[in-house]
Amino acid sequence: MPPSILWLCRDFRFRDNAALAAAAAAGPVLPVFLIDAALRAQGAASRWRLQRTLLAFDAELRRRHGTGVLVLQGEPWDILPTLGARIGAGSLHMNDWPDPATIAAQQRLGRALAGTALR
Repeated sequence: MPPSILWLCRDFRFRDNAALAAAAAAGPVLPVFLIDAALRAQGAASRWRLQRTLLAFDAELRRRHGTGVLVLQGEPWDILPTLGARIGAGSLHMNDWPDPATIAAQQRLGRALAGTALR
């Protein structure tokens, strides 16, 4: 069974996390967090808070499932298709967020995934 990529945008919950549940149901999961241009543009306090949250999520993920979060730097439409091809991933899971920036990023990612095996 090919692995799934779980793209962690802003949702670091274990309970009631549709993307995490769907990825886990599909088989092995590679959780990925991307440090993109929008994140780098945030203030220091926001980045510090996000780092603490991500570290706590990573620690709990390792405790529960024996795997941690892969943190990469770049834009999702550049990184995720390449990563998916490299690991032979069969699916990509993410939670939807209704803000314009996330919608635009997801649409651009969708165009980048066209013609790949990753869905």
